[in-house]
Amino acid sequence: MQKQSLFAIALLVGVAVAMPVSAQVYKWKDEQGRTIISDKPRPGGSKEDLVAPAPQRDLLQEQPGQSVTPEQSLNDKELDFRKRQQDRRDADAKAEADKQAAEKKANDCKQAQNSLRALESGRRISVADESGAPIPMDDEARQKAIEDAREYVRTQCSS
Repeated sequence: MQKQSLFAIALLVGVAVAMPVSAQVYKWKDEQGRTIISDKPRPGGSKEDLVAPAPQRDLLQEQPGQSVTPEQSLNDKELDFRKRQQDRRDADAKAEADKQAAEKKANDCKQAQNSLRALESGRRISVADESGAPIPMDDEARQKAIEDAREYVRTQCSS
């Protein structure tokens, strides 16, 4: 049963491939002087009656004025495939870089918001000098830091 199915499929494929090849055009005049155009030669006709040979369909679909060999077509396909792969890698790398930048921005915003809350809380805050020793922040420095932190949060964390 399975052999018959495979045979039937192979027969159908063979017929489908052979069909376009048989399309030839013949032209001749009959006994009454009428011009006959047909896909079958006249009875007893010759090759001179053949007007147009069957069109040879190029499965590679070559462009007009350009001859394409199977090797060129395979090379073109290979180049296109490699280009698509590279484009995909580039897109993935860009997506990863964008994701990391967004994560960094979110982290920076969270840190700025925490700093702003600490500054606005009224608790005593110290900053380090060049040697690392803590120096208490005076009210003027605190107000300036609050304004700077609010501006940063407003401009960088709004989206």
